[in-house]
Amino acid sequence: MIIIDAGHGGKDSGALGSGLKEKDLTLQISLTQARLCEIYGIPHYLTRNSDITTELIDRTTRANEVIHKQKTDSTILISNHINSSDGIAKGFEIIKSYADSTDYADRLLELVKRSDILAVRKVFSRKNNSGSDYFHMIRQTSGRSYILEWGFIKNITDMNSLRNNMIVTASLPIIAYLRDKTIIKNI
Repeated sequence: MIIIDAGHGGKDSGALGSGLKEKDLTLQISLTQARLCEIYGIPHYLTRNSDITTELIDRTTRANEVIHKQKTDSTILISNHINSSDGIAKGFEIIKSYADSTDYADRLLELVKRSDILAVRKVFSRKNNSGSDYFHMIRQTSGRSYILEWGFIKNITDMNSLRNNMIVTASLPIIAYLRDKTIIKNI
């Protein structure tokens, strides 16, 4: 199962730039991913399917309920986001738990690189002062979770590439899921 989180939403617009709002792009990416899951017969759950405000704690609480109901290690959460920067930063990156030893993130990064749609930055983890994962969606989710940053909203090249290739880019996490050896052996 894939839990798909469309970052931000409602009163929380997320990053702004290039005449775009992060919340709109993440919803479009997430709805495309949900449709692809339907096509491939992959069970999935959307944390939001419209422009509504959903608090982070509500997203992770519901995600954890779905994960515990599945009773399998094959469930992942992907949280779609768009980066913000005032500089010339560009490209796609993945944030994962420091405790995640699977190769899902590396496999996904390689697929993005091979698609040649977005520049590729890195896979990384970040800890908070107490040594836990820094980001709420990773720290508070009881299963494997990944934050996908689909380029930089103020980089017009990133945003044009993302919008012009939305179906292909949105499909890459689904393809990586289907190729994930950790998941395949648990299905």
